[in-house]
Amino acid sequence: MLNSTTYYNLSIKPFIVAFICFFLLSLPGFASKYYVAPNGDDSNLGTQPNPFKTIKKGLSKAQKPGDIVFVRTGAYVERIFIGQSGSSKLPITLTAFPGEYPVIDGQNKLPDYDWGYLLLIEGDYINISGFEVKNCNINGTYKGGMGIQVTGQHNKVSNMNVHHIWENGIIVNGDYCIVENCMIWQSSYSNSKKPGSVNWSSGLSAARSSKDGIATGVTLRGNKVYNNWGEGLSSYEAEGTIIQDNIIYDNWSVNLYISDTRGAMVERNIIYNSTDNAVGKRSPFTLGDERSDRPRSANNTIINNLIYNCDLWAFWSSVVAGSGLDNVLIAHNTLVNGQLEIGAHTADKIVNKSAYIENNIFINENGQPWEIKGSLNNLKFSNNLWSKSPPGGLASMGDVIGDPKLSKTGKTGAGELKADYFKLLENSPAIRKGSTINKVNQDFFKNIRDDLPDIGAHELSIEKTSILVYPNPSDGRFNIVTNKKEEGIGRLEIYNINGIRIKSISNEAIAYPYQIDISSQPSGIFTLVLITEKISYSCLIIKCS
Repeated sequence: MLNSTTYYNLSIKPFIVAFICFFLLSLPGFASKYYVAPNGDDSNLGTQPNPFKTIKKGLSKAQKPGDIVFVRTGAYVERIFIGQSGSSKLPITLTAFPGEYPVIDGQNKLPDYDWGYLLLIEGDYINISGFEVKNCNINGTYKGGMGIQVTGQHNKVSNMNVHHIWENGIIVNGDYCIVENCMIWQSSYSNSKKPGSVNWSSGLSAARSSKDGIATGVTLRGNKVYNNWGEGLSSYEAEGTIIQDNIIYDNWSVNLYISDTRGAMVERNIIYNSTDNAVGKRSPFTLGDERSDRPRSANNTIINNLIYNCDLWAFWSSVVAGSGLDNVLIAHNTLVNGQLEIGAHTADKIVNKSAYIENNIFINENGQPWEIKGSLNNLKFSNNLWSKSPPGGLASMGDVIGDPKLSKTGKTGAGELKADYFKLLENSPAIRKGSTINKVNQDFFKNIRDDLPDIGAHELSIEKTSILVYPNPSDGRFNIVTNKKEEGIGRLEIYNINGIRIKSISNEAIAYPYQIDISSQPSGIFTLVLITEKISYSCLIIKCS
């Protein structure tokens, strides 16, 4: 008969062995890799030389944190469901084989039921990347067919090309998910034949958690969202959405929509309408609320965005009386040929609580007036640049009226507008005319803003100027060479040791190298200063007798 000690040892050893095996299998080196290819077979082992045929089969094997399914070039006519979960350090990954281009193709017959999907991520910590997703019931066989739906948490969707989708291209209902570097176009196809008569779904959205009704902490970053027949990019029934570095244009309903959302950060996006708009409508960038059973929009930040031929409606509409701008910052945006509309619709229901509209450039070259349809109570305007005088209530101390002198380089057609179009020229009246906002310490291009910042989304950064003075010391005749390429800006000044300016030369008259003659001055130490719009550079020069 075994004694108690022996019994204890025998019972604990299997537990220890099981624990060690589990730990080892959790390490990256023990994660499994599976391969899928059109010429594969689901009875294979899923290795690279013997791949599976379907993505579904590959995912059925990828159950451990860290597992990866590689998919080779080809068309896969199947609906993809991912219900298993990875971990924060070891997500489960579904990805294109490096350098290849797999396609999930609904062939206008999938999904084969109402409100279905081509790809659904229900698990947590799932990464998916590198697929084209297309042809989701664009003939209207079933209602609500979606391209990609994400309901799980901490998931990442990247480098996808999603198009020709009956309803939403990509919709994120789960918390703390990321969608980045994707293209979403020709979604909301249900609205294409009779625009405005059916659902206005979206190209890309963070919205409406299936768990608590509020999608939290979703990041939509670096995406290109265009030619969708409903909304372009939107955040609704959400909190803490980050919308940054996207290019959004030519969408039918609205280009960018923030609705029933709290604590959103909307920054460094390019939003515009082209003259060759494929969906045939000029759509705005809109703030609004639609739901009476959700928290009202509040604490949103709209900074460093570039907007062209597109109105900014703030606050647009509310189903519920009492909604409006509530602790909202709209700052350092550059808007060209668009209207700033306050209370564009249902103005009688909108109650603005607080908003700061500062350091923006508003250019109106199309002859339309600025529109105010609602109350301006509790709105603070400051240090904006207007291309022409705004109506009463919008003007404020620190404003600049006139041409901001943008570079306006490049084309403005569909898919052609670049950020350089919105850069300030060195003679812009917007330079150093903004107010300091601690929350906005960088510009659209991630340049650091000065203590006295420029108005608009671009902080002009002039090339660092250096001066070479020779000979130094000299008899009073100094040759000056500078790396400054531009002429006609600033001036040269010379001060004696007592701080008295003895010479000032306009930079317009200077061609480098340039000679300064102070031979008539007594011997001593002098200060030479080159002054431009943004900086001053000084050095000491010595005159000997």
